[in-house]
Amino acid sequence: MGIGVGTSGGTWSPLPANTLATFKALRKQCAEDLQTAYSDAHTNWSKESKKLAAMGRALEDLNEAWYADATEVHAGNTPEGQVIRSSVPTTYTPPPDKKTTPPTTPTSPA
Repeated sequence: MGIGVGTSGGTWSPLPANTLATFKALRKQCAEDLQTAYSDAHTNWSKESKKLAAMGRALEDLNEAWYADATEVHAGNTPEGQVIRSSVPTTYTPPPDKKTTPPTTPTSPA
């Protein structure tokens, strides 16, 4: 025996309010709500990303200013000056590109 929805028998019959047009309208509203939520989230992410990038640039400026001050205060022939100059990189060398090897084609046994 099947489970009836909206009836007491074993057959299913839709409720009058559950029409295809109603379903399409609800689905359309859900899609619009999802698009709005996604757009809002992307806008917020973009704003926060720009803030984070600005903070990173400000931190880099502070690091450079600190290094300039530290090397001015501590001469190169002092232990402090030697530590600063030897342990703080002053140039950036990006890591080498990873070489991608093309996939090998399996050979069939002869």
